[in-house]
Amino acid sequence: MPSIRYGKFVAENVLHANGLHRKVSVQELVKEAKKFDTKNRGYLSQDEFQKAADALKARLGDRPVSGRDGGFRYAPGQMREVHQEYLRGNPNKRFSEAQLVNAAKVHDDGDKYLSRAELEAGAIDLQRGVDAGTLSNKLQSLWDRGRFPAKLSREPSTAGLRSFDAGLTARSMNDDVESKAFVDEAKGRVLVKVTVTERLPWEGATSTSTTWHAVPLQELRDR
Repeated sequence: MPSIRYGKFVAENVLHANGLHRKVSVQELVKEAKKFDTKNRGYLSQDEFQKAADALKARLGDRPVSGRDGGFRYAPGQMREVHQEYLRGNPNKRFSEAQLVNAAKVHDDGDKYLSRAELEAGAIDLQRGVDAGTLSNKLQSLWDRGRFPAKLSREPSTAGLRSFDAGLTARSMNDDVESKAFVDEAKGRVLVKVTVTERLPWEGATSTSTTWHAVPLQELRDR
């Protein structure tokens, strides 16, 4: 089994910062952090230790909660803190805790545990109107009214962009639609990949086409 490495005093500092130093040993924290070792395998970062501390706090206090779909986990107390700090100050914009969790999912680094940083990123998306739920609803509205921009001439690069299922519905009973959206804030747009599979009159025959569209972010925010 490969050895596990981490920075000097990192584990101890995380235990103290989270008030766990009298309840959890360094060895227990390391064991928990191994579950979140998804990036630089074999080396535990401070962020991975923090996720382990969050999980242990949830286990020692409130039971961890799973998301409604996909099995995402988070510390309930931490989620409520983020909701209070980021989303309760504007009486004209009210967001539920469920909306916060759903917005944070697109920032998950692959371990299906929503850390405080990922919850905060989701809260900021909600504040700015660029969370997956808001954008998918507005994309659907454009799609339903036939107001999607013309298709792009070539496939754009989506490397490093956060993505989500756009959930566009079929316009015909004979069609199946798959759609994925990529948020490109640097260029102020949402890239949408739309794949339409049409069922043809001949038994078992289908025709599939894929198009890319670039929807201005500002247009989605203003709607």
